Amino acid sequence: MIDIVHTFRKGIVEIDPEANEKLPVFSFSMEDETKVLYAECGNCGKKAEQDLLASGPGICVMEYACGCVSRRETGKETVWTTSDRNS
Repeated sequence: MIDIVHTFRKGIVEIDPEANEKLPVFSFSMEDETKVLYAECGNCGKKAEQDLLASGPGICVMEYACGCVSRRETGKETVWTTSDRNS
């Protein structure tokens, strides 16, 4: 099964999850292929790469390559917005 994934650098790509799992997370060379860390967006349902924008005691802000941003705070509901990057 191939996943259609929104990424920050390459746009929308097809990823084989089994092959992706075998790739290293980091590389010392820009030519080496690395693992794409992605998940299903809780707002739009697309599979997208994630980026941690901010974190601290009781708060976490994540940006997804699909253009959604989640802000989670302890004891509060998750707030979803659209990324300025896609404006």
